[in-house]
Amino acid sequence: MHKDGWGNYRLVVDLSDHQEMFQDLVAKTDTSIYNPFGEKNASFEELVTSWGLGADRLNQLNGIFNAKEIVDKERFLIGLQFEFQDISALNLALTLRDGGEFNTSFQLPYSYEKGKLEKNDVFIFQKLLKYLNDSDKADVRFDSQKKAIFAQILYTTVIKTSGKIKKHNNSNFAIEENKKELSASVRLHEVLSGAVKLNTLVKFK
Repeated sequence: MHKDGWGNYRLVVDLSDHQEMFQDLVAKTDTSIYNPFGEKNASFEELVTSWGLGADRLNQLNGIFNAKEIVDKERFLIGLQFEFQDISALNLALTLRDGGEFNTSFQLPYSYEKGKLEKNDVFIFQKLLKYLNDSDKADVRFDSQKKAIFAQILYTTVIKTSGKIKKHNNSNFAIEENKKELSASVRLHEVLSGAVKLNTLVKFK
């Protein structure tokens, strides 16, 4: 985040620790109905497509630039990154990406005044993860495997600034020695359940 209101956003889903388990789920599933990652024997590219990162759509939004998908087959990483002109453009991009259906209070993810960034208690990109935690449609053969994956997923959020961070108000975040970066790493299921809150107010100069 830069003091004049523009910045960069990046989301990376790191599947490297569970690569074999994911591939096993995809290869053994008999039909796409039970397969949250695409068709049987889906390629890594098809997995990315099935999760619908939507870079092309984001590039059509006012105030969003250079949106692109991150696809690293060697390290088993997928993701999305883009530049935003101001906080309103960022909020629009994130809200549209999840369709609003997971943000029932329609609270904006971020608010910003010069030198003061507030990250609200809104989790974005739940569509990328909902099938991992949704056993209603899951084949019973894979339910325990999916739950094992979901229980181990770490969610890491990082806030970087172009200036120096003066203060923040969430003890789950640690500040780097250079005072330009905050980060928190917790279990994803704790964030989704509300057990861990990652909203914070960051002041920087």
